[in-house]
Amino acid sequence: MDMSLKLAIYFIAPVILALVAGVIGGTFLCIAARITAKVDVDFHIATNVMTVVVLAGTGVTVLVRWLAGSWLPATIVGSFVAFVSCATISSIVIKNPDSQPVGLFKATLISSALASLGVAIGLLIWSAT
Repeated sequence: MDMSLKLAIYFIAPVILALVAGVIGGTFLCIAARITAKVDVDFHIATNVMTVVVLAGTGVTVLVRWLAGSWLPATIVGSFVAFVSCATISSIVIKNPDSQPVGLFKATLISSALASLGVAIGLLIWSAT
């Protein structure tokens, strides 16, 4: 395999996948915020939030997998970090119509809706394979 292709696979593809996951997650964040917290979220803010959440969750998952040597604790810890980071960042970044942050309770509702959606998609993929 060519060296430039290896570099592209190892260094460029993860960044592109993280950005794509951030855009898809940002779409779901806009929908979840509208349904659960009754607030409108700017798509660019939602994309930025979800990109950070994806990178945090993936980074911790890879680190725990490397340290523990098993996928089960890595998946559990990575999911927990993604949930907490989504709730924390959303509580600060997402604003009510009166320009006040939504707070931790509403942000936790939004993060819970996203987590349940992720579990549903994961179960769908798992049952299909």
